[in-house]
Amino acid sequence: METWVLRVLPNSHNPFDEGFYTGKSYIYQGAKYAVVDKDIKSAKPYSTYPKAVAACKKMCFENYRFEAVRQSDFEIQNNECGTIQ
Repeated sequence: METWVLRVLPNSHNPFDEGFYTGKSYIYQGAKYAVVDKDIKSAKPYSTYPKAVAACKKMCFENYRFEAVRQSDFEIQNNECGTIQ
């Protein structure tokens, strides 16, 4: 079964932002901000694509916008020898 995560969409203010939504946020001076991490293992998993897309549409953060992506597309795959395939 596929697991989905929310990946940061680069914006015009900082096109170099990258990472995954951790499921955490904070409020600073009345604005809500998402917490992201570059490590996909810290990402909040969603069990289905529709749930991930619905989460993207509901979120309103000052610092990031997100897109739903397959978690497996971003994980490093290792073979039996421990090298990247």
